[in-house]
Amino acid sequence: MKATDRLIGILDSDQENQRLELVIETEQTPKLALRLSTYSKGLGWHTQKTIYIENNQAEELQFLLGGARSLLKQASRNTENVVTTDTVVDKKVNKIKHFNFSERKSA
Repeated sequence: MKATDRLIGILDSDQENQRLELVIETEQTPKLALRLSTYSKGLGWHTQKTIYIENNQAEELQFLLGGARSLLKQASRNTENVVTTDTVVDKKVNKIKHFNFSERKSA
């Protein structure tokens, strides 16, 4: 990470050698970046991939993550008592609510 970057937060992974970092890069024009980093012995943490998020996308992403969290919790509850993979898929398809992104006016 460059000295001019501001680390907002780190999201740990189930894999102990992988994490997501949310960073504001401030070298020129400030940009929000989501970085996938991995840990290697001898090298430490290093960035594998960076996704830049524009200001308007950050607002949209916040909205989408709120809805996704609810859907993920619901899907987890629905699959707790299911035994077969086929049933899990069928129940998930029936429970997930779809919406058209182009029809939504704002976050």
